[in-house]
Amino acid sequence: MHYVKAIPLSLYSRAFYVNVAAVWKGWGLAYLCCVILITLIPVTMMREHKLDSTMQEAGFENYEQLFRYLVDSLPTIEVHNHRVKSDPNQPITVSLPNIERPVMVIDTTNTQQDLQATGAFILINSDKVHVLDPRFGQEELPMHDLLPAMGVEASDEMVIDRELFMQWEEPFVAMMHYVEWIYAISDSVMLFVLFAVRIAVYATIAIMLAQWMKLELSFSVLMRLAAVSATPVLLVQLLEVMSPMQLLAWPRAVYMVVHLAYLFHALDSIKRAGITKIK
Repeated sequence: MHYVKAIPLSLYSRAFYVNVAAVWKGWGLAYLCCVILITLIPVTMMREHKLDSTMQEAGFENYEQLFRYLVDSLPTIEVHNHRVKSDPNQPITVSLPNIERPVMVIDTTNTQQDLQATGAFILINSDKVHVLDPRFGQEELPMHDLLPAMGVEASDEMVIDRELFMQWEEPFVAMMHYVEWIYAISDSVMLFVLFAVRIAVYATIAIMLAQWMKLELSFSVLMRLAAVSATPVLLVQLLEVMSPMQLLAWPRAVYMVVHLAYLFHALDSIKRAGITKIK
């Protein structure tokens, strides 16, 4: 609970940073993990609400209706040696009602291989699937990896029709119910690793700042200060994500300046308190 109370104190309190340096133990990674989880909760809820709003706009009451609509829009697909082919009249575009952006484009002739040019979220070619991931950008999934995950072996020659597609309804619905929370968990892990590396870098910078300010602080103390001074950065990132418009022209530069400014604020608070050495 004291971690939650620490979040607003990290924005202004000099006494708080002195307490972090002199009283707290460890490297501050538990605190960092707590703050990341707290800041991701509203982001996840916003994404889930946006997904529900998109469903309603398209006229679907549940994921079962969405899945059946998509299945009815798909052509029959033939599989041979981990390559797929379909109706010769391609590309085939699958869109949702009242939604301008297409969901999927199927072109097993491989004439269209640029996902961005299609404007869709998914592009299916004969040998790979292109997916637009909101976290990483465009990804390519080879058919020889994707099809075995769907139970199709290398030697299989088969036809994927509506009847077979419908067997995947239950896994699809289950995945959609938890997709935003799955994203939240993976985002939490990635953000924690990113910030853990970042605070190690900033703690190294803090060594030079501490020497310049004639402070003798152990590396674990500097790690704690770097972790706590990352709190304002996470809050600024949260505002940037939640805002309907772009707030910052150069967000990464702003994050770096904010982090360094609060790290200097933390060291200056220790010096002003008359403390010169903490091991």
